[in-house]
Amino acid sequence: MKIIQPDYYKDFKCIADKCEDTCCAGWEVDVDDEKYHFYKTVGGALGKRLKEVMQPKKKGEGCSFKLKENKRCPFLNDSNLCDIITELGEEAICETCTDYPRFIRDYGQTREIGLVPSCFTAAQLMAKKKKLSQIVATQDDDLKIELNDIDAELFFELKDLRSKIFLILADTKKTTEAKLIKALDLAVEYEKELGESMDAGALYRGKKDPVKMFFKPFEGMETVNPKWLEYVDETHEHEISREDHIRLYRKIPQLSRALEELAFYYFYRYILEAVYDSKILTAAKTAVAAFLCCRQICIMEYMSTGKLSTDDMAEIFHVYSRHVEHSVTNWDGYLHEYENNTIYSVKTLKKILEGKI
Repeated sequence: MKIIQPDYYKDFKCIADKCEDTCCAGWEVDVDDEKYHFYKTVGGALGKRLKEVMQPKKKGEGCSFKLKENKRCPFLNDSNLCDIITELGEEAICETCTDYPRFIRDYGQTREIGLVPSCFTAAQLMAKKKKLSQIVATQDDDLKIELNDIDAELFFELKDLRSKIFLILADTKKTTEAKLIKALDLAVEYEKELGESMDAGALYRGKKDPVKMFFKPFEGMETVNPKWLEYVDETHEHEISREDHIRLYRKIPQLSRALEELAFYYFYRYILEAVYDSKILTAAKTAVAAFLCCRQICIMEYMSTGKLSTDDMAEIFHVYSRHVEHSVTNWDGYLHEYENNTIYSVKTLKKILEGKI
């Protein structure tokens, strides 16, 4: 099987109890079926605790842990270490906990692996990149290949599209904004070939800054990290112009580089996932929206504090990713917005990137 991963993947190392925003709190812990059956055999005090918090799902789907009132995993102790690992060893933790912050997607004979910026340490790697990431391919003949029913022709079309987007992002003579406009146009072109268009079409005509509207909550939106609410409040305190982000790019050149790396992650992860629903443009908008939202927050952070370090950027990336990617409710809500709300139409996004609205 061919293994694909970004070049910084090998540099990730979990900092465990030193992490200030542990991945063992704030969201549901899903336990795979194999570990669910194993946990039911554990005896003693730990076994009793496991049986008290395991909530079975449908047959073959494992279970989830009932979280504490503060949304912490019931096995995350006061030292931010896992009691299951402490008592049974790392091999005893479930697949979700073993994999995170890695994501793994299998497409026929290809496995794609990456790191999710909802983990602060993974976001740090992205924020500190000096050059655009490269995709590294290796071969692992020991990995078992599981057949799936993806459309092979569409898959290779999407791989071609993503490769072209990566080439666009690698052009050092253009601004990131100009490159994202080209990427959007390319996604529109590919989606049209499928005879579909997942776009609101019209240009946003509202009086409010459309980027501020990105932070407007929709019905049912969840708060995964309270820091997100602080960012939402700050968007109403500052008026940000095109000159503001150009000025900040000059003062802090790494900002443009880091934001471009963030967009790279979203293109890398979600373009190929369109093989399941053909929503190519929606996947591209995911990257553009992340870029614009995080750019806005970074500028606000600088205007509020007078500084913006790579760790500040990483914190913003990680809070954004947690809010958008790690709540099914929020994720589905944003995808619906990308396809139906004029603030996310291609015409509007291009105007924002051009600095014309």
